[in-house]
Amino acid sequence: MNGNTLKQIRIAAGLSQKEFAIQLGLSQTFVSLMENNKYPVSDSTKRKVIAANFEITKEIINQLDKLDRLDA
Repeated sequence: MNGNTLKQIRIAAGLSQKEFAIQLGLSQTFVSLMENNKYPVSDSTKRKVIAANFEITKEIINQLDKLDRLDA
């Protein structure tokens, strides 16, 4: 998962960066850094996104990642 995928998940959930960060137990600054690909999205963060009940499955994340690679 890259920053663009993380941002797409946040937007689909209808959350601001701050709201998203709070739900994930992260700082808004850290979410911003990840969304802008200045810091990698860790496996721990991926698990938090899935566990946060945004109705995001591993399969959806994998599909978004594939789309991001096609756009690159």
